[in-house]
Amino acid sequence: MSEPPVKLFGPRCVYLRSLSMEVNGTSHQESPKPTVTFAFDTTVTYLGEAAYEVILRLQVEGHWSSGPCYLCEVHQAGFFLIRGFQGRALDVVLEVNSPFQLFPYAANAANTSIRRAGFTPELPERVDFGVFFQRRRLPRLEVPPRVPRV
Repeated sequence: MSEPPVKLFGPRCVYLRSLSMEVNGTSHQESPKPTVTFAFDTTVTYLGEAAYEVILRLQVEGHWSSGPCYLCEVHQAGFFLIRGFQGRALDVVLEVNSPFQLFPYAANAANTSIRRAGFTPELPERVDFGVFFQRRRLPRLEVPPRVPRV
């Protein structure tokens, strides 16, 4: 009887691929706490030899009642070594576990940029990527994940 393949999942390198911050007008035109929304998506590239690059794109927008006040976009990336997963299990590792590992770094970069622009950061500490993974798998719910924050 052959032994099941050894499962391996781990980040080998995490890095900030890009960051942009745009501010419209002055920092506190109406209120120091604008309404904040954020959205994210992931891109996965197979590099060969069980290596994958996963990029988490995090977009944070601040809005006043009169319009947008800032936009911050972070592309946080990581090289992951992944072995022993196939089919749906591999999809979960790539689309749930990998972004979960990258999100704290992306949120920290976004929060730092937002704070330096003169606003109060409003990102959560954690995001349940499993919920968004399941929504993407259902054909009737093809809406990009967007979570309003007040």
